[in-house]
Amino acid sequence: MTDDATAYYADLLARRDVLSMCWTVVESCRGPLTIESVAAWLGADPAGITEMPWDAAFGGAAVAHLAQSGPAVMVAEVNGYSGAMHGVLRRLSENGRAHSVFWNVNMMKSLGCAAFGDLLVAFEYPDNRTGIDICALDDELEPVYAAQRDPEDEPRAAMMAVVERRTGVRLDEDWLDASWPAIVVPSPGTPDRPACSGSFFDPELESALLLAPASVDHDFVGDLTNLLVPAAQLAGEPEILAARAALRAGAPLGDERYAPLEQLAARLEEQVESTPKSGSVLNGMAWHRMHAAQALRWAFRPPEHTPRPLHSLQHARLALGDDWLAARRRLRARLRRPYR
Repeated sequence: MTDDATAYYADLLARRDVLSMCWTVVESCRGPLTIESVAAWLGADPAGITEMPWDAAFGGAAVAHLAQSGPAVMVAEVNGYSGAMHGVLRRLSENGRAHSVFWNVNMMKSLGCAAFGDLLVAFEYPDNRTGIDICALDDELEPVYAAQRDPEDEPRAAMMAVVERRTGVRLDEDWLDASWPAIVVPSPGTPDRPACSGSFFDPELESALLLAPASVDHDFVGDLTNLLVPAAQLAGEPEILAARAALRAGAPLGDERYAPLEQLAARLEEQVESTPKSGSVLNGMAWHRMHAAQALRWAFRPPEHTPRPLHSLQHARLALGDDWLAARRRLRARLRRPYR
């Protein structure tokens, strides 16, 4: 069964003779994103931005068209491929996340995703992968595999639909009928990689959380609480009972009613610190309870400099241990479009 987004792109590609193209969507978690900043990341001089028709690249120069799409910037390279280069995709993702889809006349097709300067996965059709998190797109790829199995389906359309579902950005057909701001892209090299990743430990999950609307945070923290409390045997703690009651009552994150969680975290940390260190302590329930309490403390009362439940994730991973991957999948589902 073809979803609406895939059907839209299949129809577009059937009516438009675009034999070679790279479509990239860039998102920022750290302030406004402009076509000028993206042009610079592509290695071009933003002062050279000028309006060109969508097929300008057929004149021989490598051209990248740039369009603002809400807070994101879309890059379309007809007969180009800069956005598919791993180094370029890493650079474009430095302040958040970048996705790209590329195909050419030789039937090569690729789908890539990077976040905070790390290449998560580059998926080269039919299933060759590279990156630090090659399963990052697994929950999105079934339509791509379905298109691979059915000769009448269009894998390019399915791959474009993956980018739309993850970013909320659509490549409108009207865009192909007008001139848009564009730059001549220098001969693609490999841009310097950012000095260090901008994430704590999970660029894909962290970028998804920061790019999701703050309205999902309340339910996200509810999911996190429901995962951590039974796993760390915290259900009977009075601070947990009070926090859950406040959450059910709709108290916003950061509310003073969640302040006792800081006392719980301090108490459980003191218990671990006062216990002689051994392998059993570092892997025992007291250790897991401490990290679960720290995760909940940061989730319910995030620090002012990062007013999202971001700092809780690493503690949650330590608290859940071998159960983290299943828990992560549940948390990631909460951040999937359309947001619930």
